[in-house]
Amino acid sequence: MVAIKQVEVGQRYRIVSAGGGPALTVWEVVEIYVPWRGGFEHARLKNADGSAGTMTLASSVVADKTRFVPEG
Repeated sequence: MVAIKQVEVGQRYRIVSAGGGPALTVWEVVEIYVPWRGGFEHARLKNADGSAGTMTLASSVVADKTRFVPEG
């Protein structure tokens, strides 16, 4: 059985770049929610540098270490 890492508000991540290393932009989880009954959990992220960048992804995508790496 594989343990799934919990994504929580306040955590920071970097997207894994095509070359396998972390990208420069840091994203912070600002909300966790289930958009519809019986749906899967979503994470809303904002750009941590204060710019207007946001994205919403399935929490399982953010927890996938081949796509996102924890900051720090």
